[in-house]
Parts: sequence; C-alpha cells; structure tokens
Amino acid sequence: MNALAVAPVAFVGAEQINRAIAAIEVRGKELDEAIQMTGLSILHHIEVCGDYTIFKRLFDAMPKGARRNALVEWACTFGKVSVNPDRKSAKEMPFVFNRAGVTNLEGAAAEPWYTFKVEKAPVDEFNLYAALANLRKQIGQAQTKGLTMVGAELLGEFEMLAIKAAPKAEATQARH
Repeated sequence: MNALAVAPVAFVGAEQINRAIAAIEVRGKELDEAIQMTGLSILHHIEVCGDYTIFKRLFDAMPKGARRNALVEWACTFGKVSVNPDRKSAKEMPFVFNRAGVTNLEGAAAEPWYTFKVEKAPVDEFNLYAALANLRKQIGQAQTKGLTMVGAELLGEFEMLAIKAAPKAEATQARH
C-alpha cells in the first residue's frame, strides 16, 4: 500500500499550505498575546489577593507545544510566584507564593513571557539522544554485515545507555 495514500493530508499544493502557515502565524501571535494579557492579570491578582494558585491554571492550560518554562521564568521574574522546591508536593502544586517577590507589571509588560528562554535553532543544538540512537543503528548495521568490532567490550554498557536514551530519542526525533 502507498504510504501517501494512507497519510491524512489537509492541504494540497503550496498555495493551500502557505495559507495554512499564514493562519498559524496569526493565531500563534494572538495566542502569545492572550497568554501575555492573562499572565499580567494573574500577576496583578497575586499582588492584590495573594492567590498564586491561579497561575497553575494558566500553566496547565498552555498547549503541548508552548514554551511553558518561559512563562514560569517570566512570572518568577516579575511576580510573587516561585517554583516549589519541595519535590514531594511540587507535582500537585508546582508553584508557591514568593513573599519576598516584587510585582513589576511595567517590567512584565515591557518584556513579554515569550521573550524568555528563547529556543535555540536546531543547528545550535546537539541532541545526544539522537546521536546515541544513530550510533546504535550503525552498530547494528556493522554487526549485520559481520564486520569486526573494535571496542566490542563496550557494547554491553553502550546498549544499556542506548536503551535508557531511546524514549527521549524517539520523542525528540518526532518533534524535528
């Protein structure tokens, strides 16, 4: 069966694809701005009421592909919220009220959340998970061909490391 016939395709041709990309760009900017305005409102709410728990609702509501860590760094920089250092309770409540914090709405407005923790370009990133997966594949191909393996005594330890890294390698390869 032809793989192209099975794959779901919503847009056909460069014109349709470019329109979809343009729409994503507009919606992305709108979402960034909606998160910014909501975040500013939350920082104000925390200052006035001391209720920091509402920040978790925004954090949890962000889409899977959103840069949630950037939002956290922004809120911790400009508001009275901190990351919960207690690993036991952090899963349930990842943020705590920062009594020593200072709410700086002007600063938060001037430096939007999406300017924090800027993602690196793929070319500027070395993915060790993917490198291990590729090396594992090369070793398998060499073994299949019956090549003499120099350093074969390391294969057991390497295989354990590669197995440990495999889920992350698959996840990062799916993103790129």
